Amino acid sequence: MIRKITAVLALAVATSAYALPPPTDEQALALKAMKDRVVTICIFDPVGANGPAVGYAKDYMLEAKKWGINADIKAYTDERVAAEDLKAGQCDAAAVTTLRA
Repeated sequence: MIRKITAVLALAVATSAYALPPPTDEQALALKAMKDRVVTICIFDPVGANGPAVGYAKDYMLEAKKWGINADIKAYTDERVAAEDLKAGQCDAAAVTTLRA
């Protein structure tokens, strides 16, 4: 009985994490504005292009494609370079530690 309850709870938690509410009107307008635009995201990952941070970003980008958002991910092993590229406008967004943000 406990295994059955545990399995049901695990399923409920797993599905609730992916069950996003529909976007608000403001979010929907922002999504429409980004529809045909390619967003460049600079990701700092000490491991590089095969690291976990880049892997997570790729997973998110697959989900974002369902909303019509196209993103190009650039992996950086040097956080300083990623932060400088963001400041220089080479990236629309960046994932860096708070030391460089």
